[in-house]
Amino acid sequence: MKRSLLFLLTAGVLSLTAWCFWHFLGRDAIDVFTASILVLLAVDNDRLRRALAKAAKG
Repeated sequence: MKRSLLFLLTAGVLSLTAWCFWHFLGRDAIDVFTASILVLLAVDNDRLRRALAKAAKG
């Protein structure tokens, strides 16, 4: 029961967040998505480069 209520609360918060995101950003939401994805890819690329360098050193 507690788990179900927590799941419903989480779903409600996420749906409200998604609505606010699209409502307030409108057409700029795609630009925010694109910028976020580029930043995440750069961070992941850096993390992978460090892991490969560490693995190469042995």
